[in-house]
Amino acid sequence: MIKHIVMWKLNNDNDKETALAEARQKLLSLRNSLPAELLSSIEVGINSDKGTGSHDIVLITEHNNWEALQGYQNHPEHLKIAAYVKENLSQRSCVDFEY
Repeated sequence: MIKHIVMWKLNNDNDKETALAEARQKLLSLRNSLPAELLSSIEVGINSDKGTGSHDIVLITEHNNWEALQGYQNHPEHLKIAAYVKENLSQRSCVDFEY
C-alpha cells in the first residue's frame, strides 16, 4: 500500500473557515469520482490549532501500488480539484511512502 500525504497553508486569512471547508469538501468529493482501483481511501483534516500550525489542511490518501497513485494524480477529476486547490492554497508539503 502507498500512503500519500499532502499539507497546505491557506493563501490568505480572509474567511478562512469557509475557504478551508470548501477545499475539504472538494477534496473529499474525489472518493465518489475516482474508481476504487485508483483510490483506496481518503481523509481530509483541517488543523485544529488555528494560530500556530504550519499548515491549515491535510489530505491523506491510500493507493494499492505506485501505479494507482500515478493514475490518481493524472485522473481528470483529480486534476480539476488540484487546479482549484492551487488557486486557494499555498506552501504545499508532500510525502509518499510504501507500507
